[in-house]
Amino acid sequence: MTGPELYAYVAGSTAGHAPADLAPWADEVALAVNAAVNHALDLPDGTLLSAEALADLHVAALAIGAERMKRREAPFGIAGFDVSGGAVRLSADDLAAGRVAIARWATYGTVGVG
Repeated sequence: MTGPELYAYVAGSTAGHAPADLAPWADEVALAVNAAVNHALDLPDGTLLSAEALADLHVAALAIGAERMKRREAPFGIAGFDVSGGAVRLSADDLAAGRVAIARWATYGTVGVG
């Protein structure tokens, strides 16, 4: 995942009206998320992932990245409030959005070690 991909995913149709410093922040978050996902996968060096694994992990990385970018606006974990006034909180584990995909491909989906 790249910073521009994450920026487009998070900003969506409001990209032209997003804060000017959001794009550089997306670059930093993308680097951190990619490193975190690679570390969590813990695959041997030279492991090649299938196209399906790469696509699944890319979507997971976008979700994790969106969560991390939202933390900038919600440093204490409150992302907003629901219609009844209850707090909507961010996950305590920012990798939670991608844990299923990470677990799935950490042991499966490889096409070999090169």
